[in-house]
Amino acid sequence: GGLLVTDVGWRWIFWVNFPIGLFAFIFAVKFLREHREPTAGRFDLPGFILSGAGLSMAVFALSDGTQAGWTAPNVLITGILGSLLLIAFVRVELRTEEPMLDLRLLKERMFRNANIVMSFAMASFLGLLFVLPLYLQNYRGYSALRSGLSTFPQAIGVITTGQIVGRFYRRIGPRRLVTTGFGLAALVILGFTRLGADTSLWWVRGLMFSRGLAMGIAFMPIQAACYANIKAPDMGRASSIYSTMRQVSISVGVAVLSSILALYTPLVGNPVGAAVRARALHGYHVAILASVILCATAAVMAFFFIRDEDALATLSRPAAVEH
Repeated sequence: GGLLVTDVGWRWIFWVNFPIGLFAFIFAVKFLREHREPTAGRFDLPGFILSGAGLSMAVFALSDGTQAGWTAPNVLITGILGSLLLIAFVRVELRTEEPMLDLRLLKERMFRNANIVMSFAMASFLGLLFVLPLYLQNYRGYSALRSGLSTFPQAIGVITTGQIVGRFYRRIGPRRLVTTGFGLAALVILGFTRLGADTSLWWVRGLMFSRGLAMGIAFMPIQAACYANIKAPDMGRASSIYSTMRQVSISVGVAVLSSILALYTPLVGNPVGAAVRARALHGYHVAILASVILCATAAVMAFFFIRDEDALATLSRPAAVEH
C-alpha cells in the first residue's frame, strides 16, 4: 500500500483489487465445488434494508465526526437515523423466523462473550494501526512507503505465534491464552507512549513485531472458542455476526482514537511550531493510551468471561478445563 501511494498513485489502492479479484474469480470457477444447502431459507429483505442503511449511516457518522465535528448536522442526522435503523433491525431479526443475522445465536454464552472480547481487541488493534501511520507521516514527515515498512512487522509477529499457539490450545484452553495475549499486547502498546520527535524507527518496528506476537497468541484461540458450540447449520449465520461485529468495532475504535487525536492536532498536515508539535505529540500519546485501555479491557473480560468448559468441544481432554 505504501509503495502504491508513494510511487504509483493513491487510486491504485483500489485498482490493484481488479487483477487480484479476477484471479480469485478464475480460481473459484476452476477449483471450487458447487454446494447447495437443502434449506437455504428465504431472503430477509427487511433485515437486508435495515442493516445496510443502518450500518452505512452509523459508520459514516463515526468516520466523518472526527473531521466535521460530532455536532455537525450531517453527522448528527446520519448517526441518529443509523442508530434508530439498527434498533429496528434488531427487533425485526429477533421476530423473523429466518433472519439474515440470527441474533438469537448470541444467547450462546461462549459465542456472545468471545464476540464482545474480540470487539474490544479489534477496536484497539485497528485503532492504533490508524493512529501510528499518522504519527509517522504527519508528525515525522515520512512517506507512506516508509511508514508501511515500519508497521508491517506486526503481521510477521501475528503469523509467527499463530503457527505455534495451535499446538498448545488443546492443552491450555482459550481463557489463559486469550487473557495472556491481549494482556501482553496492552503492555506492548504502552511502549508507544515513549514515541518522540526523533524516536528510532527500529523502536517502532520492534514494538509492532512484539504487538503482533502478543495478538497472535489470542487471535486463534478466541476464534476457535467462539464457534465451539455453534451447530453446522448455523455456522454461516454465526460467521456473519462475527464478521459484522468485527467491522463495527473497527469503525468504533478508529473513530474513538481519531477523535481523541483530533482534539490536539489536525488529522491532515504536518504540525508546525514547537508548541503546536508538542501538543500534537501529547495527543498521539493520549490516543495510544486509549488503545491500551481497550486492549486491557479485552484481557480483563477474557479472564472473567471466557470459560474453558464452554469450549470443551475444541479441547482434547477434560484435564484442560478450568473449573
